[in-house]
Amino acid sequence: GPNGNPDPMAAAVDIRETFRRMAMNDVETAALIVGGHTFGKTHGAGPADLVGPEPEAAPLEQMGLGWKSSYGTGTGKDAITTGIEVVWTNTPTKWDNSFLEILYGYEWELTKSPAGAWQYTAKDGAGAGTIPDP
Repeated sequence: GPNGNPDPMAAAVDIRETFRRMAMNDVETAALIVGGHTFGKTHGAGPADLVGPEPEAAPLEQMGLGWKSSYGTGTGKDAITTGIEVVWTNTPTKWDNSFLEILYGYEWELTKSPAGAWQYTAKDGAGAGTIPDP
């Protein structure tokens, strides 16, 4: 949520306002969010203090290369960007409806990522083994 606050209602207000400024309505915003969560994952494998400066504030030779991380290799399974460690679907390279099936198919509880960021995970380990291990 906004400023790391794990409040879904505050996030909804913030998301609506952000996309309203780009002349997007709720349907267009929902389509963009679902589409964006169909592919890939977020990265929060380790502590946030191991992430370097934002790309624009990095030394010239690192600009445009994303956030430099000193956690492990700093890439792949050791990558840290948002601090949230989530693979959104069991087919992160395929365009399908599985993000919504997973989102609505489980009850969710607030937890902390390995990097210490707030995130939601399926309650009681539901869905374990159905989504690739980040």
